[in-house]
Amino acid sequence: MGTTSRSYALKNLVAKKDATIATQLRNAGCIVIGKKSNLSGWANSKGFSITSGWSPTESPYVKDGVDPKDVWLGHSTPAGSSSGSAVAAAAGFAPLCIGTEADGSIVQPAIRAALYSMKGTVGSINMVGTQSGGAAWDSAGPMAKSVEDCADAMDALLPGQDFRSSLKRSWQGTRIALLNYEEWQWDDETCTRVPEYDEQQKQELNMAMKTI
Repeated sequence: MGTTSRSYALKNLVAKKDATIATQLRNAGCIVIGKKSNLSGWANSKGFSITSGWSPTESPYVKDGVDPKDVWLGHSTPAGSSSGSAVAAAAGFAPLCIGTEADGSIVQPAIRAALYSMKGTVGSINMVGTQSGGAAWDSAGPMAKSVEDCADAMDALLPGQDFRSSLKRSWQGTRIALLNYEEWQWDDETCTRVPEYDEQQKQELNMAMKTI
């Protein structure tokens, strides 16, 4: 399949062999039905202030698609750079997808697509054959509609750690951190504040904490 990092500069470039991650997933019984061809160009390394998810990718949850005038992480964007993978899972093309992340490229698209996600600790997952942003910070992980699917994918990528068993353990002694939403805000050049969204975000966080 083409390996282009969503760049015309690499048009028609075809990898000579599968990435290690693809081989691991196949060996675990997965059927690979597609490849992350839609992502922010060069994994968002094309330049600053370019709309995140800069590609034909559009979230199935955003009416009328991406606003071409939106700021970098504006509310209409699918975020990046693993936006193609997140949108594919959200739209039901596959039960789970694999993304790569140096700085929010799994977490942000997963949040925008209402998915669960995990990122392997940097250095733990074999990234050979991927378009890596750098060995010092890049890693991979699943995005899916269930935590069970995320656990199964991580068990394939990091065999022997038994992620699924963690789903049945007690919460006793577990500590949870909550960011203060008022203090942890993007500036308006990154993501314009929407009062209605802010209010819903605070309500949902409060409900989650009460449930926990």
